[in-house]
Amino acid sequence: MKLKELLIKIDIKELSQKFAEQFYCDDYFPKPSISQDDLAKKLKKVIKNICLIHEVDTDILEIIVVAKVWDTVDTDKMIFESFVMKQGNKERYCINMTSWKELVGFEVLQKSIELYGEIDVALQILHDITFFGFEEKQRDVEIEKIIETLNVPIDEKDCMPAEEVFKQFYSEYGIPEKTEEEKENQSNRTRLAIKKNDKIYKQLLETI
Repeated sequence: MKLKELLIKIDIKELSQKFAEQFYCDDYFPKPSISQDDLAKKLKKVIKNICLIHEVDTDILEIIVVAKVWDTVDTDKMIFESFVMKQGNKERYCINMTSWKELVGFEVLQKSIELYGEIDVALQILHDITFFGFEEKQRDVEIEKIIETLNVPIDEKDCMPAEEVFKQFYSEYGIPEKTEEEKENQSNRTRLAIKKNDKIYKQLLETI
């Protein structure tokens, strides 16, 4: 089933309301500066606009995958993620920087829908593809800015070691720095989460 077909199939009101609830409860981002109802209205408009987009013809089958995996930071909980894969290619591509014109014609992995249901799959995809904005033009401008930034040469003298970055972060937000033992325990938990996720990916991606 293509993304456009999935969005047309699901009740737009239910999907918009659930999106607003999920977005407001997201641990990784602060609550948006609009009401939950207004957020639902914004998403409803996004879905309608996406469903009006004409698909881009392509000879390559591109597939949107949604997976429920163990968080590698907060290793006691599971989170949803989405990415794009091309059939016959095991590389994963970022979905939140892919244009809506391309995405509407991508297939949504049937295995994802079977495991998690149409609503949760659609919610995660919409969450990721609106990361840079709810308007197509605004989103494209933000993505272009990021691409331009990535193409700027970096002078090593301007770089800062990761440990120094974390020290500044902890200091700025008043977070106690981790002991060596805590760092080692976190590393072990992260490695275990990655190992468990590898099994999830293997089961999910066996049909691609």
